[in-house]
This record gives sequence, structure tokens and C-alpha cells, in this order.
Amino acid sequence: MTTYEQLLIEVLEFRAANRLDLPHRQFLALRNSALAGTLRIFRDALSRPIGYVAWAGVCRETAHRLLRRLEFAAYPYEWTEGNIRYVVDVVLLPKERRTGLRQLKAVFANSRALLIARREHVRLYTRRRGIWRLRQEAEPHAPDNAAIRAAARA
Repeated sequence: MTTYEQLLIEVLEFRAANRLDLPHRQFLALRNSALAGTLRIFRDALSRPIGYVAWAGVCRETAHRLLRRLEFAAYPYEWTEGNIRYVVDVVLLPKERRTGLRQLKAVFANSRALLIARREHVRLYTRRRGIWRLRQEAEPHAPDNAAIRAAARA
């Protein structure tokens, strides 16, 4: 079994053990992340899984499309085409949140831009001098928003 398959199976088992549903679109995102090597499982001191993060490395054009249309990066090649980290899924066990957040910060320690989609909103965070700041937020009913144009130049 390949590393990709092992990672995907472990994440699917984690979701099932914690009774988390898995829509088809989210499964495709997890699969693409596993294939691209952009899926990390967080573990406690006993090496038990406590959460995971899946992301894509998108380019400016894809980030612009995501902000403008709230469209999902659907193609596997989009997972490794740029340096903007598009977080597609994060799950942390509530009782291990502190440990999980520490590991999550380590994953993105060298990143300069994060796109995070949550509940029909996409937010672009940028880091300057070690501090993350919300730079733009796009909502589904504001396609000509000035923040979207600015994000394309980010």
C-alpha cells in the first residue's frame, strides 16, 4: 500500500470513528490532497490521531476564481500549482485542540498566504512579520467586490 493510500485510509477511519459525514466533494478534496502530499495527520503523545489538515497549493488565478465564484479547486493539478495555501479541510478533536493547533501552526510556519473556505465564505489571510491578518473576505452574493480584485494581486 502506498503512502497516499495509507494517509487517505487513516483519515477516513478517523472521520468514521468520530461520526463525521463525508460528502463526495470533500472526499475528492481529501483524495487530491493525499495524492499531492498536502494532507497531514496530527497525533498526540501516544501517536493516536487527533486531527488532520488537507490543503492545496494554488496559484493567484485559482485563488481569484475561488474568491470570485466560491468555486472549489477540483482538478488534481490545481493542488500543487502555486504557493497560496488553500485549506480545504481541518478537523481537530475538541479535547486535543491545543496540541492540534500547535501542529497546525507548524504545518503553515513558512507560508505567506492562506485561503480558508468555511460556510460559504472564503477568507484570504496573509502573514507579515510573523502575524496573520485577514486581508480579504468574499461572500457568495458579492462577485464584484473590490476585495476580490485586490486578492488577485496578492
